[in-house]
Amino acid sequence: GSLNNANNNENVNDGTDEEPCLSSEDIIKQLRQANAQLRVERDEAVQSLQTLHEDRRQLCENFKLLRQKYDDLKAELQHTLWEFIPSACACGQANDEHSSNAAVCSNPFSELDQVDHSIFETSNRIGNYEIGEILGEGQFADVRLGTELSTHETCAIKIMKKGKIMSAAGLRRIQTEIKVLKRMKHPNIVQLSNVIHSIMNVYVITEIGGRGLFEFFEENPN
Repeated sequence: GSLNNANNNENVNDGTDEEPCLSSEDIIKQLRQANAQLRVERDEAVQSLQTLHEDRRQLCENFKLLRQKYDDLKAELQHTLWEFIPSACACGQANDEHSSNAAVCSNPFSELDQVDHSIFETSNRIGNYEIGEILGEGQFADVRLGTELSTHETCAIKIMKKGKIMSAAGLRRIQTEIKVLKRMKHPNIVQLSNVIHSIMNVYVITEIGGRGLFEFFEENPN
């Protein structure tokens, strides 16, 4: 009797653990609900993607506008530094020469000539000079071996990149360098032979120097 009761209880427990059997209509209804929920999620994802694309497009448009404004301001600054200031200084210097204070020209930007728009300029030629191998490199300028085409004399050509000089302080440094080179006359100092102000660069042309100070001190530590 005890064995029969146990079997009966097991049969009862097994029956209660089983999930109720769903009809085909219920299954179809659940699938439709799940499908509807997936459609809602899909539409939300598509809307988010469209919003993302629109934000990206607007960001690109804003970047283009900012880039254009930057390029315009850069061009205006370059024109002011390299066209207006040398031109104004040239006019001011001419007036000083006809005034009673002709002996003194205090304008710090008076050493650089106006831009020569007609001079021939390529990567390996400037005016009557052929530009050769690199002798030295810097952040704002390179020094290259040059050859004067009419005399075939070699020289050093320092090429100052105007596009990398974006301030009056930078322009003043160039003016000061040219001014010092013009005034320095000594057999142990390279002599300035020419300065060319082109559309793209400022070329400072000098004799080719010998050993630099660092090389001298390395060879003569004492």
